[in-house]
Parts: sequence; C-alpha cells; structure tokens
Amino acid sequence: MIAVDTDMNAVAVTRRNARANDVAHLVRPVHGSLADVSGTYDLILANILAHVIIDMANAGLAARVRSGGTLVVSGILLEQLVEVRAALDRVGLRVVDQRENGDWVALVAKKAAGMPPNLNQMRSV
Repeated sequence: MIAVDTDMNAVAVTRRNARANDVAHLVRPVHGSLADVSGTYDLILANILAHVIIDMANAGLAARVRSGGTLVVSGILLEQLVEVRAALDRVGLRVVDQRENGDWVALVAKKAAGMPPNLNQMRSV
C-alpha cells in the first residue's frame, strides 16, 4: 500500500503510525502528489478538502483507479457536495454511496469495470 501526502509531517506521522500498529511492512509512505504515483489501484482513499478532490479529478485521478475499483473521498462540506459529485461523474467515477456526519460528507465512487485508465490525462496537482 502506498500512502501519499504533500505534507512531510503527514508522511512522518503515517510512518510512525504504521510502525506502532505493526503494519510498516505493508505501508509505504511517500512525500508527493497524484502526479508522483504510477499504476492503478483497487482502492484509493482521500481525506482532503473538496477543492483538492476536484483538482485531482481534473488532473487524472480516475486514471489511478483500476477498472472496477473504488475511490473513497471525504473532507467535503455538505454545501460542496454537488460540485464534487459532478467532478467525479465527469471523469467516469460514479458515486455509489454517500455518508453524512453533520455538515461533512464522504463519498464512495466506483470506476466502471472495463473502463481503461487514461494515463495521458495525468498532470501535476
């Protein structure tokens, strides 16, 4: 598993938490961004602000989700929900579940099976 963050402190905390929970051999914390990650994944989790989710969707996030894979995003305010859902839909990620906790929302989106990645759409975020 790769854990990517643009914040070096978050990378360090991830490394410490992985060691503390005896999963350091399973987690590879990386300082970087979406553009620094290669390959496709069955599951991608992103707990970040709505505008960053939208930027990542526009920068090729769907290309990192394997065909039939799942994206879970959170850190979305209820008032930003429509815009985030529209951005995911535009790139072929269909929201299949939505969870709310007060003013906060998490979305679960799936990439249709058989939908190939378009790695040419990747750009830096």
